[in-house]
Amino acid sequence: MKEKVLLLLALIGVYFTVNEFYRLRREKPAESILYVPTGKSVKFMALNFREIAADYLMARALTYFGSHYYERNFPYKWLYNLFDTITTVDPLNREAFLMGARLLTVKDIHLSLKLLKKGMKYHPDDWKFPEMVGFIYFFHLKDPAKAAVWYEKASKLPGHPPYVPSLASKFYTEVGKYREAIRVLYNFYVTTRDKRLKAIFKRDIERLQKKLQQIQR
Repeated sequence: MKEKVLLLLALIGVYFTVNEFYRLRREKPAESILYVPTGKSVKFMALNFREIAADYLMARALTYFGSHYYERNFPYKWLYNLFDTITTVDPLNREAFLMGARLLTVKDIHLSLKLLKKGMKYHPDDWKFPEMVGFIYFFHLKDPAKAAVWYEKASKLPGHPPYVPSLASKFYTEVGKYREAIRVLYNFYVTTRDKRLKAIFKRDIERLQKKLQQIQR
């Protein structure tokens, strides 16, 4: 009974805090809102029901993004603030970090990177975070050298798929770093038990070794 009362009070607190934000949004132009609830304030009000509060805020954030998606060049001034609050309230929710980072690429690539690096503090062994950083550096910032570094970091974490070391090697090759490209492929080659993948990676390693020898000659 006590837990139900606490849950009700927590939800009421979060509801009125966030509702005030959306009341202001309805009364003023969306980008002139001066207040988004901070993670600390929501955590305090949510008591032991932070996951529920974070899910509620996530729904609000997705509504905010989706309701303006077809408005050309909409600035999404509060998008980072919303996901920063969500991930402060519930930092163990990896999907909140990853979803926020994807949506933030529409607004500001550097804020997307900021949210991903925040996520790495709470999910240091999750390969998806450095992999997404690498993708942003390659696809959005056109920097294959930095992309290679981040894909290599992802390739050292458990559970990553084979394309991660392959792309790390590819990006290193693009910037002429053949030794680094070989190193990444070799690290995967000696750890995988998949015979088919071993054959593929062995072939790629030998190809790069020949290329490196040609350059050295």
